[in-house]
Amino acid sequence: MNAKLLKRSVSELQRLTDKTAPLILDVNSGNRLSLTAWFARGRATVGNINDVGTARALAYSRAVVQVGQLKRAIDTLKGATEFDLALDVAPVGSEYFWNVTLQGKDKHGGNVGSVTMGGDISSHHDESMIRLFAEIEGNEIYSWMDQTKLRESLASVVWSVSDDPFREQLMDVHYRKLADGVKLAATDGFTLATRKMYDGWNLKQDQEGLIPGALVKFFCRNSGNDDLGIYSDQSVAITRRFVNSDGITNGGQFLGIKFNGWNVICQETEHQFPEYTPIIPRDASIRMSILVNRREMLNALTYSSKNLTVELRFNDKSSIYLTIANKEGFKVVSMVGAEYMTRKEDADNRIMINLDFLVNALESVGDSEFITMKIVKNTHPVLIESDDCSHINIIMPMHLQE
Repeated sequence: MNAKLLKRSVSELQRLTDKTAPLILDVNSGNRLSLTAWFARGRATVGNINDVGTARALAYSRAVVQVGQLKRAIDTLKGATEFDLALDVAPVGSEYFWNVTLQGKDKHGGNVGSVTMGGDISSHHDESMIRLFAEIEGNEIYSWMDQTKLRESLASVVWSVSDDPFREQLMDVHYRKLADGVKLAATDGFTLATRKMYDGWNLKQDQEGLIPGALVKFFCRNSGNDDLGIYSDQSVAITRRFVNSDGITNGGQFLGIKFNGWNVICQETEHQFPEYTPIIPRDASIRMSILVNRREMLNALTYSSKNLTVELRFNDKSSIYLTIANKEGFKVVSMVGAEYMTRKEDADNRIMINLDFLVNALESVGDSEFITMKIVKNTHPVLIESDDCSHINIIMPMHLQE
């Protein structure tokens, strides 16, 4: 089998679960290998990795190792471009034990070495989890859509809120079905980002839920990735499954994503997503609405330093003055062009925002050439909207010193 594909698949499984998670190696009747790893709230499967030869007997077509065991074996066989995988099961008394042997070959077919792993033939997850994730007729909803559109939509709401990889992993994405599409939203308590998608979701009006942050991060990292040249289908299926908890410890509502040979299913997050509609400024309360070239403002705000603030002054009728500063005395003043669409007499003439929050919001609105900033007061949330109104970011301002 292709060494690069196997290594990538096992690495992704370990990132989604952990190195001690049980990993089931299955060879189907078509001699294709699939890997399934279990974690606390669900499972991840990557299938049809490659042709694996002929199994000696059907009983030998499944084995269980830890994700970390297989990852270490792959890392040990450096220089391998192909792997041969052998599963060998033998009874020892009343117990069954197996050996999994991974043999590496270089690009010339030479032997790089081999690693053998051993353990039990079954996993304690087999019975309850296989029942839990079995196909349930009439109890599953499929939604098909383009991978790129879904990835860009999920990424835009998460990365506009935070570019910290650890926080992204924990950040769930809320979805709600509207009459003309689906609205996605994410928040960390300081900023809020929403994105509207207009197609693909097969949901009932006002149906909603939470996509776990780990699942969002996994999909964004792996979708649309054709560098291995294995998968060409650019569609993705989202499934919602309702499982009766009778006799099963992990019943409830489950969300699944199928794409590029991956099938990841996990229990939806149970906590309530905050009701964010009231904090979005209404048109009647907006005192100032400003149209700004997004790229021009980003260029003026690009600094590698962290924990900077930016003060925006609205003294001029055709520009915004930006003052970037930190507590140590660093300060840079610049100006960007602006068109004041609305400016009422009682509008505040300045506001202070965390620089990272503002940059993340500007970078997350896709190809939008212009953005609109809507301001109520310098103590109220600032609304940043894309030119097609599909992206909305809400940023809490910082305290202004007189």
